[in-house]
This record gives sequence, C-alpha cells and structure tokens, in this order.
Amino acid sequence: MKNGKRLAIVALAAAFLFVWPHQSTMSDTAQFVNNEIVFADVIVEIEIYGLGMEIYTMSGTWEISFSDPIEAPDGHIEIETEIVSMDLVGTGIIARDSGLPSPGEVRSIEPGIDFPAESFFDVYIEIEIPDKMPGVTLHNASPDHIVGLVDDFPSYFDPYNNPAPFPETPLLDEFDTEVGMMRIIHLKMTPYYPPETHIFVDRMKGSDILMPYPENEELFRVSAEVSGPYEVLSMEFSYRIMGSPDPWTPFAFDTDGSAEGWSTIEDKGSGDGWSGYLDRWSFPPEGEWYDLLVTANTARNGPISGIGAPVFIDPIPPFPEFVEIDPDSIVYAKPDSLIILLIRLLKYVVLPPQVKIQVFPLGVDFKRPLTPVNQLAIGNSEANLDSMSCGPASAASCLKYFADHGHPELDNPGGDTSKPGQTGEQMAGELGTAMGTNATTGTTAGGMVSGINSYLQSHGKTGWTVEHKEINEYLDIGDMFDEFEADGEDVMMIVQNILPNGDTVSHCVTLGSKGSNVYETEEGPVHAMHVSYTLDFMDPWNGESTENNEYNVSHDDDGKPTLVGYKVDSTATSDARITGYVKVSPPDSSGGGERLAIPAAPDPGWIEVATGVLQGNSAIDTFYWDTTGFPGGLYLLEVVSETPDGQTCRDLRLAGIPEYTVDADPPTPETPTRLIGSYPNPFNPMTTIEFHVASDTKVDITIYDAAGRTVRRLVRSRFYGTGTHQVRWNGINDIGARVSSGVYFYRFTADGQEFNSKLVLLR
Repeated sequence: MKNGKRLAIVALAAAFLFVWPHQSTMSDTAQFVNNEIVFADVIVEIEIYGLGMEIYTMSGTWEISFSDPIEAPDGHIEIETEIVSMDLVGTGIIARDSGLPSPGEVRSIEPGIDFPAESFFDVYIEIEIPDKMPGVTLHNASPDHIVGLVDDFPSYFDPYNNPAPFPETPLLDEFDTEVGMMRIIHLKMTPYYPPETHIFVDRMKGSDILMPYPENEELFRVSAEVSGPYEVLSMEFSYRIMGSPDPWTPFAFDTDGSAEGWSTIEDKGSGDGWSGYLDRWSFPPEGEWYDLLVTANTARNGPISGIGAPVFIDPIPPFPEFVEIDPDSIVYAKPDSLIILLIRLLKYVVLPPQVKIQVFPLGVDFKRPLTPVNQLAIGNSEANLDSMSCGPASAASCLKYFADHGHPELDNPGGDTSKPGQTGEQMAGELGTAMGTNATTGTTAGGMVSGINSYLQSHGKTGWTVEHKEINEYLDIGDMFDEFEADGEDVMMIVQNILPNGDTVSHCVTLGSKGSNVYETEEGPVHAMHVSYTLDFMDPWNGESTENNEYNVSHDDDGKPTLVGYKVDSTATSDARITGYVKVSPPDSSGGGERLAIPAAPDPGWIEVATGVLQGNSAIDTFYWDTTGFPGGLYLLEVVSETPDGQTCRDLRLAGIPEYTVDADPPTPETPTRLIGSYPNPFNPMTTIEFHVASDTKVDITIYDAAGRTVRRLVRSRFYGTGTHQVRWNGINDIGARVSSGVYFYRFTADGQEFNSKLVLLR
C-alpha cells in the first residue's frame, strides 16, 4: 500500500508538470498573507566530483509563505507558495536558503475541490559539507524540483519526492565552478515545536515533596530534557528558595547526558539522561520550598532555560512507612482475620499527624480499546527512524484514545478541528518530532515526557500530567496497575532485553488490559501465597493489537518483573524485562476505560480500613485490617499521612487474599480432566469449586446468571499443573459488588473440554 501510494504520487506529479512551468509567478489575484514555520525532514543525494556520491539526511525548520486559496480561470483551486527561509542540519552537512526565491504552487486535482491537490516546490539551497569540502559553500545552479500529492496545506505528513527521470542539478562553489551534482529525493513536513526545557523530579504520589534517589538515597535527582529534535551540548542545574529574588545557586553541570533510549533494533545506552544531583543533607531539617532552574546549551539555538514547578526539599521526608514488611514482599492476608500493621514516622513532629490505611482491589480485570499504530508505517524509513519510533507510536495510540473519548483536538494538527483528523501513524510522526526521536539516541524517557507535554500544549491542553516511572519490583507493577485503572487509559510500558553480547535493546508498548489472581498452596501445615499478573498491550512493531499480545508477568533471577514468552529481540536468551512506564493523565484523571462484563454497580476505588495518629520520631504504632467481607484477590495497601501544609505522604505495599487453594498432593496422573463439583451448594457467603486437570493446561471458569449474562470471570486463561485444584467464589461480581440471591451457573473449560454446573446463592 505504501509503495502503491508513492507510485500514484509520482504519476500525478509527472502529469501535472506538463501544465506548470518550473518557475511559478504570483497570479494577479493571489497574495501571500500566511506564514508558517514547519519542521522538515529532507533527504538529499550529493555527488562531489572525485569524492563520490553520498545520501544525507537533514532536519530543521522551513518558513513557508502561502496565499489564500483562489479559483483559477479553469475552475481549479490554487495556492501560491514560497519557501522564505530554511535551516537544516544533518551528520556532516548544513543547509540553508541561498537568498533566491524557492517558489511553489498547490493545485486541486478536480475543479472546485480544495484537496487532495498536486503540489510542488522549486528549491534553491546553499550547502556546506565540512568533512569533504571544509570552508566551501555550495549552491545549486538550477532549482531542485520536488512534487507531491497533498491532503492539506501546509502539507503535514504528505511526502514530496523528486522522481526520475528528472536529473540532478549542478552544484556550484562560490566561484560558480561546477564541483558536483545534487538532488533532493524526499521531503516531509511536520508541525514545528520550538525548543522548550522540561524539568523532571521524583515526587511522592500526591505531594510535592522530593523523593531521595533510589540508587543513592543520600541524593536528590533532578533531570531535564529539551523538547524537539535539538542537539543539547550541556545542562546547568540551579536552585533557590521559592519566590526569592536572590541569585540562582548552581549545583550541577552535566556534559554527558547519556540517556537510555528506546529502540526496537539496537542498543541505545543506559544512562539517566541530563541530570543533576543535590546533597540530601545540605538542606535545613525543617524542609523548605525551592524553585529549580535548568539551562540547556544547544548547538544551534543557544541557551534555553526553564523553571519547573516548585518542590519541597526535606532531608528527612515526612513519609510514614510499614515496619517489617519488605517492599519486595507481599502481605499475606488470610480471609476473615485481623492483619496487624506496624507503622512508623522517622521524622520528629510536634503535632502527631493523622493517618489512614486504605486498600485498592487489583484483582478485577480491566481493559480498554486501543488503536493499533504501526511504527514501521510512519514514513520515516528513509531517515532510519521508523525502527526507532516505538515511543512516538505508543504515545500516538494512547493519545488517539483520548482523542476518540472527549478530546478531539488531539486528533488534528495544532488542535484545529477544522483540519482533517490524523491517523495514528501521522500523530506518531508529529510526536516523534516533538520528542526528538532520531537514529542516534532513539527515543528517551525525558524526550518522550517532554514531547508529549509539548504536543498537549500545542493542541490546547493544559493541566495534564506526564510522568516517567521506573519498575524494579512487583510492587511497582501493582502501582502501574493503579495508575492505569485509576487515572485511566494512559500507560505506556517500556520493556528490555539483554542480548548475548551484553547490549540492551528496549521497546515501548501501550498497556491495554490487566488482570491478577492470588492463590495459596497447601502442603500439610505449610501455606504459601502466590500472585500472578496478566496484561496485554498494543505493540507498535507492525502495529499489533492487544488481541495478539496477552502475557503473564514473572521475574528474572534478580527478582525483576518480566513478560513470560515476550522478547524484544529474537536473539535474546531470556524474557523481556519490564523496566518502567510513562503515564499521561488529563486534569480530571478520567479516561473512560471499561471493565469486563460491566454491571450497574459502583467502582469500589480505595477502601479505608483504619485511621489514627502517628507519634513520629521513629516510634512504632499498631493498626489492624479486618479482612472480613473482602473478596479474594490482590490489593494495594497504603498508609497515608498529611503534613500541616497539606502535603500527602504515603507508603505502599502489596497484599493478597487467596482466591483459591492448590492441593500440593495431586491424584494419580491417569485421572482425567474433569469438574469435581462445588461445596457448599447452596452457599452463603462462599463456595469452593473443585476440579482436576490431567496435564498442564489453561483453565477458564466463568460465572453466569440465570439469563446467561457474565457475572464473574473467576479464572481467565490461567495455567494449572497436573492435579486437583480449588477455586473459591464469594458471590462478588467482576467489579467487586455483591450479587443477589438466586440461581447461577458456572462453566469450567480446560484441556479442550467444557463442563457446566449450577450454584445456588442464599443471602
């Protein structure tokens, strides 16, 4: 399809060239009344006599002047155009306008219809190639003629080409001596994003308090990025007390800026981007509000400064913490019991702060529709960018969802809904420009965050938040699920493989659904609890939908979460590691996702289980969670306190109430796969469904009401080993609400077989 469209463009352009001369003059009725700066990707073929031929990829800004549409005498709609100025840079090459006019024209294919239209530019250009001809400025003797079929103007995303049989134009030096030949072979324009500095810090969720750096808790980390494809040479980091007129105090100067880039095909580094570090203990013990300033020194745009949102810096942050519960562990919460929770606050406080302990059920399956976006069809293949564009493509799928659900401005260039809506691939092309995606660094975390921020702002969206978070343990997976479900449809996940040669290769995908289940194994008096996650995603490599990408989450030898059976690179010897995610949230923190089998029941959200006060100064306080009435499944367990100035502080753990029990002593292997039954039946409030599988297989158990409507997907495509297993159902539907008394049916599917039986619930 892509090649077919290109052939159509070439054919139409060639036909129209017989009508238009290479040099266009202004008509008597048209006037240049519009100017716009666009970002241009240009590919040129240059031969320097005696030094050989080379293809260069350049990018930068063009200023285009164009007229309002007018009707020509033959009824066609025409727009007069001209390239006013250009500033392009590539590896080993610099290009700018030569001072001569570079005129063009846009002409509708059908009389009286604006678009699609045939378009062309006659480009005069001035070039420097320092590596081959140092100190020499070249220019083309006659204009390069590039043509295209466009759907709008400016012609964002529609390619211009210089197809055969048009010859190369002679290249002249400053003495008008012919030294070579050149030909512009490709041009693509995207909306222009002026360079803007964005600052990132790690804050505790719900507060502005700066978090210590996880890799070295003696430090605070501040990171920054410049949105757009601009070469940054260094970053200077400074701070001062919020609102103070005093001079800024520099604390770091970064000349490295090595960032972990996301690319599907090659290693892109493993640094932490442009970052500066603050000594945690150099700040006053009572804490203080600070402003942060970052100045980026760019190669062609000079210094670009940005001030971030104020942060509260405290060497001993007032965070409550769970005692004797390791962040890598899961709280084992037995059904219908009291769970003892020990909490302490390390900071000294005069007034004991109020705290609450709450839980968030993660066991309910949650999904949302996704637009597949194919990173290999964005149109950057000539510049070797398509294979680097997993970040822009994933973000496009995310923003496409928002565009289709209440934010249509995100679907149009510049947020102008009068312009044609963009495809996911076109949105990805624009986002790639805003993120600064390139073949050298791929897409970085900072670039992705700053690029999405710039895209949102340019489309009239304010008050949105865009964050990057790292994943190092199972707790982080639970936190990601919370972000995905509570804030709504906004999580792009980064996965990574380590290749046999030690290089890393990373990829960005968009989360589409999540699920989890909790079970225990019994072997005599020994009980062990297990948690499994399932998730699916839109994979931008070839634009695969979520239907093709459901995986279980496991962990590697270091306890880091992995996707079972998924590999970024086929040569990798292990499953892909989940390293982090980027989340986008609108101001109202809602995205309109749908739960599976939606009944008319409220979302349980966070459930408060205990309240009280903390003594502070490292004293331990005791609280209790009564699990009576809580359905089996996975929960986020959170202790939340509030500082006198209203800052919310929290500590987070995972907790699980087993949904079913696995017998550690299976019957003999010759026992066939079968549904054993349920007991008690009738039941209130809980029944146990028992079954046996003859070999390792996937199992599905679904509860239906008397009308055949799905009530609860109790087990959803989960693997069970050979043996007898039990699953409990407590009369809770898929969104955590209790169902009424009545007759229900359940279907057990395993090993290619299906069994059905009846349940009676008596309230």
